[in-house]
Amino acid sequence: MVVANEEESLSELLPLIKPYVDEIVIVNQSSTDKTESLCSEFGARIYKRSKKLLADIDRPFCYMAGTKDWVFALDADERPSQELLDKLKILTSANNVDCYWFKFDNKVDGYDISPVLGQEYHPRLWRKGAVNWSERAHTWPQIQTNRQVFLDLPIKHHRSYERIKAVHAERAKAIDP
Repeated sequence: MVVANEEESLSELLPLIKPYVDEIVIVNQSSTDKTESLCSEFGARIYKRSKKLLADIDRPFCYMAGTKDWVFALDADERPSQELLDKLKILTSANNVDCYWFKFDNKVDGYDISPVLGQEYHPRLWRKGAVNWSERAHTWPQIQTNRQVFLDLPIKHHRSYERIKAVHAERAKAIDP
């Protein structure tokens, strides 16, 4: 994960995923809260990077820093369903699949915004090397394989309006002071 000041979100996410993954890799973009110490408590390998206001720029570095055969990529505000977590080991043992796309359950303050965004699927589990991310903002990754599967195992992308406003205000100040 690429994070910046995500102490609150990570306090929910890290205990949820820790039993199901072999390693946690964190790229910390200059957090000023307890993000780094929290990640350390969960045994994460932490890389410190400068603050960029976008995770996208550090995604390629983060995903290549993993030492295992598979990458399970999440953002701090994403929550994989229990059903997905329970199936991770089975999914990664498949010899005929290199990339899994999962359905996103998009909510803002509990309201479903899929009528606005459409039904989204995102690649979130792939064999290392099967997916390449650009360092450019808001781009789709380049999938290096045809061996892909779309699954209706949901990942909840749950954000609050206040958090969205705060993040965008911070980006606006940095981009156009």
